[in-house]
Amino acid sequence: MHISRLDHRFSYFEERWIRVVAHLFFSDEGEEIIRIISARPVNPKERADDYDFSNGIRGRFYQSKKVSATIQIDNDVLLFLKKQASEKHTEYQLLINALLRDYMRGTINL
Repeated sequence: MHISRLDHRFSYFEERWIRVVAHLFFSDEGEEIIRIISARPVNPKERADDYDFSNGIRGRFYQSKKVSATIQIDNDVLLFLKKQASEKHTEYQLLINALLRDYMRGTINL
């Protein structure tokens, strides 16, 4: 059983606690699969103020909704990003998304 607080990446989320019962297993390819059995709101009497989240994984159940977008990128920039993605064994679209997210958070400046 796991008690989790919903992610506060966006300010329009209000604080809500839920109790999740889930099975965690791995596919043959090593991909982590979480099958949620049940989820219900936590009674305030069940919630202690001294929960230790030091070993928690932020955003574990968060999956952003991907949307398709067409953008125009200079050829040399695209080749560079594809090379970087290849070296990191990931898709170049994920690398572009990570760079844009870092810029959005303010960790990268232009």
